[in-house]
Amino acid sequence: MNLIIDIGNTSIKLAVFDQNDKLLQTQRSNNQSVLKDIEQLLSAYPVSHAMISNVGKPLPNLDSFLTQHRIKYWHLHAGLKLPYSIDYKTPETIGADRLALVAGAVKN
Repeated sequence: MNLIIDIGNTSIKLAVFDQNDKLLQTQRSNNQSVLKDIEQLLSAYPVSHAMISNVGKPLPNLDSFLTQHRIKYWHLHAGLKLPYSIDYKTPETIGADRLALVAGAVKN
């Protein structure tokens, strides 16, 4: 199963998808409770992978937390192999939230 972690400017959104991309659960969180909230999701679902989209403040303990729980994770950025090409002069300036939005649109 896959865990999506969307770190925005005002809140953090969490979502769990099964292997068929079916959405199983969503949850809104914040910087203070996100690790506890993720822990609850991990106890409810056998998550093996995570994708992190971050346009807000970095969460300093998130990477080590996921590693400790044996979750293979990626930070979404323009340098990743994505299901579309980016024809933009400065792709590194495109926000992870926009990259995720386009990936979802391309898939559907």
